[in-house]
Amino acid sequence: MYQRSITRTSHSAIVIAIDCSISMQEWTTFYRTRMRKMEVASLIANFAIDELVTRSTRAGDIRNYYDIAVFQYSGDGIEPVIASEDNNMVNISTLQDRMPQPVCYNIRQVHDNIIPISLNGWTTPKASGTAPMYEALAHIKNLVSKWCSDTFNRNSFPPIVINITDGCCSDAEDAELLDIASEIKSIGTYDGTALLLNVYLANEADYSEQI
Repeated sequence: MYQRSITRTSHSAIVIAIDCSISMQEWTTFYRTRMRKMEVASLIANFAIDELVTRSTRAGDIRNYYDIAVFQYSGDGIEPVIASEDNNMVNISTLQDRMPQPVCYNIRQVHDNIIPISLNGWTTPKASGTAPMYEALAHIKNLVSKWCSDTFNRNSFPPIVINITDGCCSDAEDAELLDIASEIKSIGTYDGTALLLNVYLANEADYSEQI
């Protein structure tokens, strides 16, 4: 059981990885709305980053409750969206001067009402090439290991990793993915080990109104 609260002196790390391979061009259904997987992945990432910024904002300033890294992986390799010049995590307060233009999403609700949702456009939809998920997880492992080994972070809440994907992988077998995922989840702080969450985007054909 984790005990630490997330504060400026006991912060946490957030890593968001976005699958941008060619299969993310396929259609899915998100909140009763037909969208391409790459659009849903970008929406989820933008919502998560906006939420972290909101939770870190006090009296108009963003406080350093989190270190954050966001990147996309595809046939073009691993591309940082939010990171430092050396591709490491950054304090979330650095986003205060990086605010992008907002993006509006039209989401279908119950009774077919359309609700516009405005989010900052931290990420943009992309889908091309292969899905080097193992390489992405290996990169995450290095980020998390480096962050947890920092003396300043040893008493902090452990890192949280979010991988947004449709499950396709072009550079490893299932057993290898499970191994690297287990290695990530074995790294931690004095408060516990890292959390690894997969946001799975199903094909449109797999969607059922009963779920």
